Amino acid sequence: MSVSILDCTLRDGGYINEWNFGKSSIKKIIQYLGEAHIDIIECGFLQDYLYNENLSLFSKVSQIKPFIRPKHPNTMYVAMLALGA
Repeated sequence: MSVSILDCTLRDGGYINEWNFGKSSIKKIIQYLGEAHIDIIECGFLQDYLYNENLSLFSKVSQIKPFIRPKHPNTMYVAMLALGA
């Protein structure tokens, strides 16, 4: 049996601060989770939303990519789709 660890700080944690983590914090959280060898990092929500780089809400995958540096080869980076939001 295989177990994977998923971190959803930037998505689920956003219910507390309205996803306003700040650009620098979003980048650091993703980086540190990768360094901690978390298997799956949920980078935030992907939805029809006016993009603001300080929020973990994205309207295109291309907006997430700059936050994933350096990319850890054994980590999966994902976003939750918010349909109808």
